[in-house]
Amino acid sequence: MKVMKVMKVIWLFLLMMLSLNVWGERRCEVTAKVGLAAEWPPLVIYQGQHTTGLDVEIARLVFNDAAICLEFKRLPSSARSLTEMEKGEIDLALMTSFTEERAKYGEFSIPYRLEKMRLFTSHAALSDTSLSQALERGYNIGVSIGSYYGEEFEAIRGGEYQTAVVEVASAKRRAQLLMLGRLDLIIEDEITGRYLFAQSKKPIFMSDYPVHDNGVHFIWRKGFFTVEQIAAINTAIVARKTAIASLLAQYQSGKL
Repeated sequence: MKVMKVMKVIWLFLLMMLSLNVWGERRCEVTAKVGLAAEWPPLVIYQGQHTTGLDVEIARLVFNDAAICLEFKRLPSSARSLTEMEKGEIDLALMTSFTEERAKYGEFSIPYRLEKMRLFTSHAALSDTSLSQALERGYNIGVSIGSYYGEEFEAIRGGEYQTAVVEVASAKRRAQLLMLGRLDLIIEDEITGRYLFAQSKKPIFMSDYPVHDNGVHFIWRKGFFTVEQIAAINTAIVARKTAIASLLAQYQSGKL
């Protein structure tokens, strides 16, 4: 009898595992190739073969709820993600600001978190400066390749101060160049800046000047998701509001 009971338990266990596997396959209605920028801690972090970070974890929460699987592909810069999307090589990108230009080839989710772009500097005298004030005084500014920093910055990028704007793909590299004195200021998401300079031996100052505050979105190439899948993504963002807020607090506190 005992043998029969043990065999029954084993069979029930195997059936349960089989049903979970089948259910899991059904749950993944489509797989999206996600283009990720060069390491952008703590938003995107590479740990060997594992990819994590604030925006990666938010994406996993949302797209799992929407029955969409994600396949992450590491790229040199955020700009490359969007270029590859235009060519059809990438299906999805994270932490993207809305622009009319991007809307020509991509569709956007509703915003899933607020992004606050701020100036960071090693010069105490620049700790309360604005973009235009810094440039008028002859300082240079390091930025991410292809990132959008708002209308004021776009006017500067194409204006008389464009030579003072230095594009650097990696957030870590921008931070290094700032600490080495090769860049006077850099523009970073406040979360990234605070994370990068938390252990810095050299004093780094953050300006309260709001370079650009806006909601960031998921963007996917036009026609990739169905109307029903898009609705599921946006519904998941709303439903996961508390979980996203919890992740934000966790990453902002440094307790990762």
